[in-house]
Amino acid sequence: MTAAVKGRRDTYVRIGMMAVGDLGVVGGLAGWILGWWFGHLLVTLSLVLLIAGMWPGKFRPRRSVAGGHVLIGRHLKGVEALDSARKAAHHYRKFAARHPDEGLVLLAGTLDWQRALLRELGRHEEAEPVAREAVETWREVVTTDSSRRENLSKALHHLTGTLAGLNREGELTTLTEEAVVVQRSLVATQQVLLALHLQNLATQLRRTDRWEAALPVAEEAATLYRRLVPTDPDLLENAADTTEGLATTLRRLERPLEALQSTQEWVEYERTLADRVPDRRPELAEALRVLGSRSANLHRTEDGIASWRESLELWRQLVSESEEHRAGYADACNLIGHGLGVVGESTESLAVFRTGLDVRRTLATLDSRQYDDLLDDLARATQTTLVPELAAEAVAVAREHTDALTAETLSRAADRLREAGFTVEAEELSARRS
Repeated sequence: MTAAVKGRRDTYVRIGMMAVGDLGVVGGLAGWILGWWFGHLLVTLSLVLLIAGMWPGKFRPRRSVAGGHVLIGRHLKGVEALDSARKAAHHYRKFAARHPDEGLVLLAGTLDWQRALLRELGRHEEAEPVAREAVETWREVVTTDSSRRENLSKALHHLTGTLAGLNREGELTTLTEEAVVVQRSLVATQQVLLALHLQNLATQLRRTDRWEAALPVAEEAATLYRRLVPTDPDLLENAADTTEGLATTLRRLERPLEALQSTQEWVEYERTLADRVPDRRPELAEALRVLGSRSANLHRTEDGIASWRESLELWRQLVSESEEHRAGYADACNLIGHGLGVVGESTESLAVFRTGLDVRRTLATLDSRQYDDLLDDLARATQTTLVPELAAEAVAVAREHTDALTAETLSRAADRLREAGFTVEAEELSARRS
C-alpha cells in the first residue's frame, strides 16, 4: 500500500471516528439526562473516539481513554471529578510505561489535578501519596526537559504543604531545600533572559542616538551579568558586549572616568574569554587599544601606553599565526601610532606607524581597495609625525592609484595634510578629488 493510500485511509478513519463520536456524545447526553444507566458510559466512549480522531500522530488507545476521563472530569466537581482523575491517572501510568516521552508529562499533570481535588475534599491522607508521585514524575520529566522545572517547583511546594498539614515535619527541610534550588535555577534563567532583552534594548537605543535613555538600560544589564557570569561562564560574551556598550554610552555622555572603569571591566571579560576561546583574541586586542586611549585621555599616560603595547603585541602574535589578521594589525598600528604621538612618544609613534604602513602596502598590492586605507594611514601619520617623506608618499599613492581611491578619502587626506602644514601636497590631493 502506497503512502498516499495510507494517508487517505487514515483521514477517512479519523473522520469516521469523529462523526461517530459526535453522535455518541449527543445520544449519551440525552440518555444521561433521561436517566439511562448507560448514558454516562456512552458519553465517555464517544469522547474517547473524538479525542482519538483529533489527536495528531499515531492513535494510542490508553492516551485517548485517559484524555476522555480528563475532559469529562474537568466539567465535574467533588467526588465525581476525583473519580475521573483517578481513572485518567491509571491509564496515563500504563501509557507512560510504554511511551515515557509523551506519557510522563500527561501523568504528572493529572496527578497534580488529582492532588488538588483531594485537598479540596479535605482528604489530606490520600493526597500525600499522590503528591509524592507527582513530584517523582516531574523529577523524571525534568531530567530530559529542563523547561518543566517550574512544574517541579510547584509540585514540591504542594507536597511540602500537604506534609505540613499532616504534621509530618521530617522531610520538609530536605524537600524545601530542593524546591529552593529548583526555583533559584528558574530565577537565574529569567534573569538571563532579562539581561539579554536589556542588552538588545540598549543597543537599539544607541543606534538611534538615544544615549540618555540607553544608559540606565545598559547599567541594569551590566549589573545582571556581573551577578550571573560567576555561575554561568557561557554568558561571558554577552557580558563583554554589554559592558563595551555601557562604556561607549558613558563616553558619549561625557562621563570619562566612569567610561574608563567600564572599559577596564570590558577588558577583563575579554581576557577571560580569550583564555577560554582563542578566536576571541582580536576583540581583546581592540579592547586594550580602547583602554589605552581612554586612559591617556585622562592623563594616565603610563597606563595608556602599557595597554597600547599589550594590544600591539597581541596583534603581532595573531599575524604570526594567520595572515587574515593583517588588516586588523594595520588598523591598530595606525590608531595606536596616533595616540603615542599625542602623548609625546614621537619615536615610538613613528615606528608603530611605519610598521602599520608596511603591512598596509602589502595588503594594497593584493587588493586595490586597500589603497583607500593606505592613503588614510599615510595622512594620519603625516599629521602626527610631520615627516615629509610620508606626505610625499601620500601624493604618490594618489597619483598612481587615483582610480582605486574614493573622493571622500582624497578629501579627508587633503584636509589632514593641510592641517599638518603640507599645503602643496594637500592641494594636489584636492585637485585629484575632482
